[in-house]
Amino acid sequence: MAARPVVGIPLRPSSNTDAPRLFQNTAYLRALTIAGAVPLGIPLLDDDGDLRALYDRCDALLFAGGPDVDPRHYGEEIDPRCNVDVAPELDATELRLARWATAEDRPTLAICRGAQLVNVALGGSLYQDIAVQHGHEIDHDRHDVARDTLSHSIEVAPSTVLARATQQHVVDTNTLHHQAIRGLGAGLEVTARAPDGIVEGAEDPARRFLVLVQSHPEELVTGQAWAQRLFDELVAASR
Repeated sequence: MAARPVVGIPLRPSSNTDAPRLFQNTAYLRALTIAGAVPLGIPLLDDDGDLRALYDRCDALLFAGGPDVDPRHYGEEIDPRCNVDVAPELDATELRLARWATAEDRPTLAICRGAQLVNVALGGSLYQDIAVQHGHEIDHDRHDVARDTLSHSIEVAPSTVLARATQQHVVDTNTLHHQAIRGLGAGLEVTARAPDGIVEGAEDPARRFLVLVQSHPEELVTGQAWAQRLFDELVAASR
């Protein structure tokens, strides 16, 4: 029996200050396991050697949702009008992992914050807050509903990994973010947009597998077949 691919997923810090903890949503782990992978939680490590030792055990990486990427990483100060919530230690670990993975063409799926993080690692920029810096046409920050609620549609570009997963030109999806890609990072091409123009997907067609999605497919795998297929595609690319 062939070994199951190992997919590394960085852990994120909790807000518990009495007993600091690292965690990750189990929906990601479940989707990876269903796809045939072994998830490996990666703690936040300062030492490059220690972090590299874990990275080298991974056949692929998954960058998950979480707090905002510090605007200083894309050359901006925090706009006081925007509700920006940063986690410097998470940025430090994930930016190193993302730069290694993109430089070495290691299969990578990046979701929500993860998509924004990888875009920044490749030299791109973000809307610090969509409502403030782009507009209110669509409420992208739907934390007032269940995480699997389909809140708006996205238009998917043909001949992309995302199109292969969705098997549709237009698909409904969930939305749980207040930031989004503004300027694209090096090598990335837009693969999906919301009706208001916000980037909902990006890929680098020159790489084995580098897929960024702004929605949360891990929350949709039970009811939306395309969502699980996205994780299946990552694991297939990592074999």
